[in-house]
Amino acid sequence: MAYVFELKQACGGYAYFATFTHFEASKSTYEVRVPSLVDEKRFEHALADMGLKTSYIDSDASYRQWLHFHGWGMVSVEFAREAMPQWLRKHQCLRSALGSFIDVSIASPGTLKRTLRGKQKQRIHERDGNRCLRCSSCENLTLQHVQPFSRGGETNSSNLVTLCEGCNQDLRDEIDIELYELAGLRSGVDLSLLKLSDWSDLALMRARNFSHNLMHTRCDMW
Repeated sequence: MAYVFELKQACGGYAYFATFTHFEASKSTYEVRVPSLVDEKRFEHALADMGLKTSYIDSDASYRQWLHFHGWGMVSVEFAREAMPQWLRKHQCLRSALGSFIDVSIASPGTLKRTLRGKQKQRIHERDGNRCLRCSSCENLTLQHVQPFSRGGETNSSNLVTLCEGCNQDLRDEIDIELYELAGLRSGVDLSLLKLSDWSDLALMRARNFSHNLMHTRCDMW
């Protein structure tokens, strides 16, 4: 068994990364996620199905090398717990439209607000043809979270769609995933996982499964 991390950037003393996680608890509107142990062989095979490779980290030397080259890293349990405890912390998370989770400490203030106004709101209405995506009404247009705000959904253009007041009230906090498609949005899968894949059905399935357990966060490098 091992911990796995996708190191995306290392700068300013911080490591920005994604890690495979599991649910621990709900807190307010957020979900608390904790890094998970994975079966090394099975995880390596799953990465290969998406055209991805991983480094193995079990020493200071291999850790330093990984910090330079980035990408996926499989970290031995002993080394992670002794030398990388800051990578294993639990975090309160928003739920992304891509199915993954975002540590609230790295989310922009606007993402944590309940709604958008002004030009940001107008851009979403224009994207959706200035009409309600459910009934096509052009009157009394509002914005609706597809992943509800009350359940930790992001407030941004990838999770907001145009509905009229009536359809908004009718839907309330229910989730209608079809709204993503109607707005021309991709949901439930982080496409960056497929950048080196052949886009096969197997690769897409793997990426979707990965996305639903990924947490994006940051920590001190040392």
